[in-house]
Amino acid sequence: MDDQSAMNVKEENITKSLNESLGRIEEIFTNTPDLIIRKLSIKQTGELAAIIYMEELTDKASLNQNVLAPLQLETGNPSGDFITTVGYVKPHSMWEELRLSIILGYSVLFIEGRSTAYALDTKGFPQRAVEDPQQEPSLKGAHQGFIETGSQNIAMIRRYIADKELKVKRYIVGQRGQTPVSLLYLEDVIQPDIIKALEERIQSIDVDAIINTGELAEFIEDQPLALLPQMITTERPDTAASQILQGRCVVVVDGSPSVLVAPATFMSFFRRLMITVPDGPFRHSSEYCASLPFSLLFFCLEFL
Repeated sequence: MDDQSAMNVKEENITKSLNESLGRIEEIFTNTPDLIIRKLSIKQTGELAAIIYMEELTDKASLNQNVLAPLQLETGNPSGDFITTVGYVKPHSMWEELRLSIILGYSVLFIEGRSTAYALDTKGFPQRAVEDPQQEPSLKGAHQGFIETGSQNIAMIRRYIADKELKVKRYIVGQRGQTPVSLLYLEDVIQPDIIKALEERIQSIDVDAIINTGELAEFIEDQPLALLPQMITTERPDTAASQILQGRCVVVVDGSPSVLVAPATFMSFFRRLMITVPDGPFRHSSEYCASLPFSLLFFCLEFL
């Protein structure tokens, strides 16, 4: 799409005509052979419909079992609407919202006579299994590291912090890459100024795409050319969780196997062999498994 077409997509509403909607989809996604358009009839309501999705970004088993199979059931629905067993269904009326949903792996259901389409969570990105962290091994700590799927990384952090005060704010960064970026923090522990500053900097980023946490850090640090960075990366969920508990914020970038921890101090760079004191320095999670004398001894050796 050219710039004028992109502007039209952002401002355009969906029409009630199914054929017009399918034609608009083909205009938006030109030269996209992995875009699947499947027409069907919803037997519950007798309506004509079409399901749109990216072949390699969709879990086909979930799509068949939770969307297509329920829509083909003969049993009527007293509410007069369609039924699916998918966990997430969100209506959209703007083309820009639908375009982004399809790119992010959602299946989109268009129905004849409706000016609203429905994004269904059938995402199925290629992803690797959870493995030991390569750069931060631990003998006594957990043997799992972050992977390239942002939602999985957030879930691993939630396993350590089962608290309603753990908040997640999500943003989309990059005009073309459309990379999901999430901020995780404890609302009753973190200083509000930290979150406000990070939010403003993330929302002000104007680039084509963000590929990893290192690129994001360059945009949101106070002084990118400083000798010591103001943020630290970690590939360990337990380390990220421990820093959130100490009042720091974790930034998760979808597609990156590490997260950012902010703010960092000079003492943060000695984190592997430190003890923790109230409001104290950044500490690696494996040190929670070590006794106090050994932690003090090794820290002194490291510092010297």
